[in-house]
This record gives sequence, structure tokens and C-alpha cells, in this order.
Amino acid sequence: MIPKKIIHLMSGGLDSVTLLHELHRQEHLVHCIFFDYSQKHLYQELSCAQKHTERLNVPFTQIVMPTLDTHEGNVVPARNAIFLNMAAHKAAVMGADTITIGCNADDEADFPDCRKSFIKSVNQSIKLMGYNIEACAPYIELNKVEIIAKAENYNIHKADVWWCYEGGSQPCGECGSCQKMQ
Repeated sequence: MIPKKIIHLMSGGLDSVTLLHELHRQEHLVHCIFFDYSQKHLYQELSCAQKHTERLNVPFTQIVMPTLDTHEGNVVPARNAIFLNMAAHKAAVMGADTITIGCNADDEADFPDCRKSFIKSVNQSIKLMGYNIEACAPYIELNKVEIIAKAENYNIHKADVWWCYEGGSQPCGECGSCQKMQ
């Protein structure tokens, strides 16, 4: 297998951290991008993201963006659309052939930009721009329970990732993401 050169969207959450470890084990050339969009849980996510990229000695770039606001609870409209388009730019500049994102089956109902059809449309858009770059979501058919099982194979524990939408010192236990992790 020829290693792919990958731009990986890294949030510090279970999905992106587990996927990073899997890509690293497969010996792909990975560069992680973390988006700071003034999220309430910025420091918790950033800390987890940096911990894992340092552990694996993977290049890491933090991109500071304008604030992205929430709508109807914790949904940030078009967040992944923005991230994937910025990642396509980085991939083109850096000569990467793949963009990875940790979308999963449990995200589909609440986040339209975590659906297979959306990822397919992103790929069509990238191709229309003339780039030979593929955006993929390897965990899009897996639920949190299945991803937790994968994480255990890489010795990743709940304390190693951040999943809460709130910015406290501990997960709130009440937001949608916390409910999925219980």
C-alpha cells in the first residue's frame, strides 16, 4: 500500500483522535488541522488534539477563524462545510491527496454536513475546482460504541479526548455529545 498524504481535521474528540491513530498506524503521511472558531470548549479540544499529535509526532496546524455561532442548541451551521473547504485549500497547497474527517453515524441526524451525501457533494465540488483530492469520512457508518471499541485498540480512553460542547473543567453530562458518550 502506498501511503496517502492526508490533511486530517483534528478536533481532539473521540472520532478525530481515534481516526488519527488509525491513519498513523497505517503509515499514512498525516498533517492535522485544528480550527479555532471561538468554540466554548476550545481549550479542552486544543489540549487533547495537541496531546495526540505530539504523542504520534504528527505535524499540527491551528487555524484561527472568525467566530462561528451556534443555532438551535449546539449546532454550528455549515461548520464542516467551512472546514472541508479550508482543508481542500490546505491540501492543494501542501500537495495532499486526501482529507479526512471524523463524521460518524450518530452525527447524521443532527448535523447535515456529517452525511454521506454531503461528503459526496464536497468531493464533486473539489473535482469541479480541478483538484485530485478526496475528502473521506472513514467512520461515517460507525456509531460511538463502535468507535469507542476502535479507540480501545489504540489505548485511547475517555480521559484522553474531549467530547462535551460546554467549556467547563469536566464534561457537563447533559449536552447531546455527553449523552452519546454515556
